[in-house]
Amino acid sequence: MLIRILTWNVCGWRSILRKGFVRQVLRFSPDIICLQEIRTHRMEIPLQLVLLGYDVFANYSARRGFHGTAVITRLRPLSVMRSLGHKKV
Repeated sequence: MLIRILTWNVCGWRSILRKGFVRQVLRFSPDIICLQEIRTHRMEIPLQLVLLGYDVFANYSARRGFHGTAVITRLRPLSVMRSLGHKKV
């Protein structure tokens, strides 16, 4: 089974939406999209992606406008971890 993964350091979720993100997703048709630097506290996924069956799993930064990551996927995960699995030292 071939799985297409697209990864992108986006420097802002709203910015890539204005720059044709949905068009690129439709062009490449990835199964999993990994985004870094989403810089938002709320991701509204475009309707076109919802209709294609994508789900969003986001890890937002504690500070507004900083960092954050998201995984947008058509494949159902068995589980979702939002931490590294160990305590801070």
